[in-house]
Amino acid sequence: MDRKAGMMVLITLVFIFVWQPRLSVYLVEEALAVLLGIAALLILLLLPVIAFLFLWHGARFVLLRIKWVFDLIPQRTRLPARSARPMSQPLRGH
Repeated sequence: MDRKAGMMVLITLVFIFVWQPRLSVYLVEEALAVLLGIAALLILLLLPVIAFLFLWHGARFVLLRIKWVFDLIPQRTRLPARSARPMSQPLRGH
């Protein structure tokens, strides 16, 4: 838990105790159960989002790496374009 969030929860609990002196342990337990439930729900919602982002960036990185590797391979499969004139007929001016 972050320090700032922990301090906010602590200050909230202090204000609850100061303003309601007849606060029972049951109510505090109920409030903490609600807070923990909300935290668990947020975690369950955020985990798939975080996993998707990691997978997305990982796939992008891998695809860029593969592209880089293929760019290093010389293109030997392409044949040079053949000239329209046969070699027996030299070009004019030479």
